[in-house]
This record gives sequence, structure tokens and C-alpha cells, in this order.
Amino acid sequence: MTARKRFLEIFNVIGRRGLFWFTVSSTAGILLAIVELGVSVAIALTVKILGITSQDISLPFELGNWQPNTITLISILIGLAATRATVQFLIQQGSNFAYEIIGLRLRLVLVSAHLRPGKTNGSLTSFNTYSNEIFQRAAEFFRSLSASVPIAVQSITMFAVLLKKDIKLTSFGFCGILFVAIVIQVTSKRMTKLSLKLPELWTNWNRILVRTLRNLFLIRSLRLEQYEQQKLKGNLFARSALMVRIGLAGSLTSALPSLFGTVLIACMILIHKSHPQLSGLEFLGFLYIFLRFVQSLSALSNYYGALAQSFPHFLNSTEYFSSFTQDEIRESLKDINKLGFTGSNFLKIEGEISKAPAKTTVVPWGSAKLPEIRLKGVSYEYINGTPVVSQINFSVAPGDALAVIGQSGTGKSTLLSIILGVIEPTSGEVTINQLAPNDYFSANPFSVGYVGPEPFLMEGTVLENISFGNPHQLSEMDIREALRAAHLLDWCDQPTVGLNYNISENGEGLSTGQKQRLSLARALLLKPRLLVLDEISANLDTQTEQEIAQTIQQLKGKTTIIIVSHREGLVKHIENRYSLDRRLN
Repeated sequence: MTARKRFLEIFNVIGRRGLFWFTVSSTAGILLAIVELGVSVAIALTVKILGITSQDISLPFELGNWQPNTITLISILIGLAATRATVQFLIQQGSNFAYEIIGLRLRLVLVSAHLRPGKTNGSLTSFNTYSNEIFQRAAEFFRSLSASVPIAVQSITMFAVLLKKDIKLTSFGFCGILFVAIVIQVTSKRMTKLSLKLPELWTNWNRILVRTLRNLFLIRSLRLEQYEQQKLKGNLFARSALMVRIGLAGSLTSALPSLFGTVLIACMILIHKSHPQLSGLEFLGFLYIFLRFVQSLSALSNYYGALAQSFPHFLNSTEYFSSFTQDEIRESLKDINKLGFTGSNFLKIEGEISKAPAKTTVVPWGSAKLPEIRLKGVSYEYINGTPVVSQINFSVAPGDALAVIGQSGTGKSTLLSIILGVIEPTSGEVTINQLAPNDYFSANPFSVGYVGPEPFLMEGTVLENISFGNPHQLSEMDIREALRAAHLLDWCDQPTVGLNYNISENGEGLSTGQKQRLSLARALLLKPRLLVLDEISANLDTQTEQEIAQTIQQLKGKTTIIIVSHREGLVKHIENRYSLDRRLN
């Protein structure tokens, strides 16, 4: 990879504002070094004004033997302190802002990717791993980098001042520091190698956790709780042990500079005592700057450890960003400037997010023509060339119903995704009323009702669940008709239920059939022009399946219907069928 391409990948992640504050932090390091030089001179002037010594002081910047009065000196000290505080504030807040802006950029693209057709497989494990581990540590990497660069610049500037004051003492001190740097480098290499294992451990943790929570009933039925607990606990212990090991290396790198710095200062005092090159006051100023230099290096070693731990995650993030086009990134980040440097507008943003969008316009019911669907020579292959569906040809007349049947693994859900425009076919043509699927649904929003194999329920009331995503002005008659068609009206009319009956996110307390019928009521409440039912009878009892089959019969001529199923009960009344079983080899 060329240096230019790598730079562009990094710039994509940090953005203009992140780069701006990185530049501000870098420049601030020079100001901090100048402040430290000023403090060293002020200390020497204070010693002379207090009468502790009568030695002359050689001042920098061609100030000669200028001797300020007490008030002037105090004003200088306060000015230096104010300048240092201001610069440190800019560095600290700048690095914090860079951390948040980069984390926000990464997560905005992640959210857009999971809601953009064809970009991801919607894996919760992948989402959690990127959002909670990789992106967080990538942002921490840049925060550490933003905070360490000004310290590095400050250290270089102070080193130059030390060389100018006494090259022999500085060279001696530098040799000692170089030895410490070699020890830190060896330790940090080990730390970086260990850090590379963190993303894998976090991914495994999320994978096991998601699988366990999604299949909790099965696990309990098979009495596998202890087995799953052991796997989760083992992953936690492994990750904690690794973090402790990495922390041990970090602790060593942070402790060594302070220890060796003190030893070096003691040696310098002995050298100066034997072969003085500076006056007492000048040596005092030299020691102050050298001490601050050692403290800066100690801080740098701490940041170096943090950078070593999070660098693999930052690289992973740049690779993730590079999988998107510039247009996709710009679209995902179009609102990024809402985040201000002080964060003072968080209440306004919070209000915009929590405020429910008002239904200011009435979307016409059934304004689109009933769709005619045609597939001609449609095939789809995975990236590795594995075929999923091949040479699919069929048509569905407006208001008619089609049953797509086949065993598991024959590509039924993939075929649905192609019809709905979620993924593009590898070859062939799909049209809905002579339009490509995405063009049709863009021109006719809210015209499709979908019910999948897993009932989608959210925490809230029955009404909130069945009206989710519905833009229409809903009357009580509309709601009751949808519930009746889904065979839920009698249940909902019970005194203990009603439209305001609260449902948990997992639908606890409801049967599988009730959950599925709620999802069906949601789809029917849209009065869709196209109704898609994807394996909705997979977990249903025979009675519920028969009731839904009756509903489908009643909808013929009112909407175009596509049903994917491997069970005969739901599709026995549908004449137009397409079987994928014959494509199994």
C-alpha cells in the first residue's frame, strides 16, 4: 500500500476536525516548552530577588542582566501559569473532542452500513464488536496520539534548550534516557503483540453471548446452562488475564523513566560539583528544565503503552472505512457538525432525537397500482463464487399470489432479498411494474408489508407495535380491521389486554402464534400493495397456520402476495408456485 493511500485512509477516519485539533495540539507543545523555559528563568530571578544569592543571571532572548521588581516578577509568574493552563486546556479538550468526533464518525458509518442494502449481513456480533471494542479503542488511540504529540514536541524543544545550556551534561543525560528507551521499546513490542489478541477475544465473547441470549430456551431445555456459562466465564478470564499482562508491561514502562530520571539528576549533580560549567543559578534552571524533560518522557512512555495497545484497532478501523466509497462516507457523516467543541448543544440534539416525527401529511392508502413482478434469468453468487440461486424465471400478476417453496438452504430468503431490492442479483433482471425494485419502492413508499420467520416486537404497547413504521392517519376501524384479519381481535378485546397492553421486547407472556399474528397485523395495517411472508409458519401450530392461510385467501385481488415456505399448510390454496428444491444437487 502506498503512503498516499494509507494517509487517505487515516484522514477518512479522523476527518478535518480531528486533523485540526491534532495540529493545534502539536503546535501547543512548542508553547509549553517556552513556558517551561520562562518558569526556569523566573525561578532563578526569584532566588536572586529574595537575596539567596547575588550571582548574575544570563537571561535568554537578549535580555542581558535585566532584573524585574517583585511586582513585575509576580505578574510574569501569573502570566506563565495562565498561559500554561490555557495551553493544557486546549490540549486536553482537543484530545477529548478528537476522541468523541472520531468515535462518532466510525459509529455513524457503522450504523449506516447496517441499514444500507447489501453492505452487511446484519450480524449483531459484528456490530457489537466494532462499536464497543474496535472503534472505541481506535478513538482511544487517536486521543492518546493527540495528547502525546504536544508532549513530544515540548520534549524536543526542551532538549534543544538543554543542549544549548550545557552539551556535556545533556549528552550524558540523553545516553541514560536512551538506555531506558530501549528497555521501553522491548517491553512495548511485547505489549503490541499481546494486544493483537484482544479483538479476537472480544469477537468470541460477543458471538457466544448473542448465541446464548437468542437460544436461551433451547439451552435451558437441553440443560446446557453450565456449559455456556463456562465458555463465557473462560472468555472473560482470558481477556482479563491478557489485560493484566498488558497492564504489567504498561506499568513497567511508566515507572522506569521516573526512576532512571532521578538517578540521572543525582549523577548530574555530582558531575557539576566536580566540573562546574554553569553558575549555581544557571545549573538550577538547567536541572528544572531537565526534570520537566524527564517528566515529559515519562508521560510519553505512558501514552506509548496506550498507543501500542490500541494501534491494531486503529488499523482495523481504517480498513473498515476503506470498504466504503467517498459518497457513502459523506452521506453517513452529513450531520457530523452537530457535535460542537464544548458539547453545549447536547440538550437540543437529545430533544431532536427523542421527539417523535409528527405525521404532518396523510399518505394516501393504496395509491400505487398493484405490482406485477417479473424475474428473468436471475442468479446470485457469494463473493467467493458459491451459487445461491441460479437462472430464476417467473412472474406474478397484479393481485395474484406466488408460493416459493423449497427446503432449507435452497436460497428462498436470498430470492426475497433480491425481489425487495435488499441485494442486487449477480445476473439477470428483476422488475416490479417495469421498474427496478429500488426505483419502484422509492416511487411507492409504504407499499410493502413484510412478515419474517422471527416476529419483530419492541418494548411498548400493542398499538405501538402494530403501528410501527406506519405513516398513515390511523382510525380505530383501520386498527380493528387489521387485528381481525390477523385473528387477534378477540384476544385484544379481552378486559385484561386492549391496545395499551404492554409488551416486552422479547414478547414474554405471548405465545409464538400471538407474536407472529401481531407482526402480520402490522403488515396488514399498512394496506400494502405487496405483501411478503417469509417462512412465517415455521414455528406456528396447525390452527394458527390455518387461520393465516384463510387471511391470505381473503387478500387475493387486494394485494400481490409472495409467500416463502417449506410447509404445505400455508400455501395449499395457492396455485402459482415456484419450487427451488429441484436446484439442489
